[in-house]
Amino acid sequence: MIIQWQGDTTFVLKNKETTLTIDPKDQKEASDISLFTQEQTNKNCDQKSFDWPGEYESGGINWIGHEIDTQIGKQIIYRFNIEHIKVCYLARLDHDLDEEKLRFLDNVDIAIIPLGKDNTLSAQKASSLIEKIDPRIVIPMLFEPSALEEFKKQLGLPTNEPEKELKITPSKLPVDELKLVVLQS
Repeated sequence: MIIQWQGDTTFVLKNKETTLTIDPKDQKEASDISLFTQEQTNKNCDQKSFDWPGEYESGGINWIGHEIDTQIGKQIIYRFNIEHIKVCYLARLDHDLDEEKLRFLDNVDIAIIPLGKDNTLSAQKASSLIEKIDPRIVIPMLFEPSALEEFKKQLGLPTNEPEKELKITPSKLPVDELKLVVLQS
């Protein structure tokens, strides 16, 4: 699986046969599936497009979307299973999650989390949530450099150079530690 960040809340997840884009900036970009974290009033996509909660499968990717309330309105958080790797995408989450949503995120391998910018989680709230979710890899988005530094400090994570993309297989997942992956946008 490959994960790429295109800035803001836009991520691309790829398996061998399918490209899935979350919150595409340009709805015409080349992707097999587009998922949105908020309802789209002007859908202008040629590919499969989803902006509502539910459970789906397409192109070897399984996903479930759950609706949450945030300061900026309703958002959809997602949990994916791609090539035997479980990924959660937390949209513009700005608060802790209740027990039901935490169970929804149980046993994820990779957490994509908003951090310290524009009505998202503070570094302290994000680190607390990551400790509850307990992924093997955490990928921040929407972050300010100072919030990222505080987040790393809270979790005791080393500084890593930003990467263009994350290429990962189940056998390459960290076993006994949390790894921070900062992606270039």
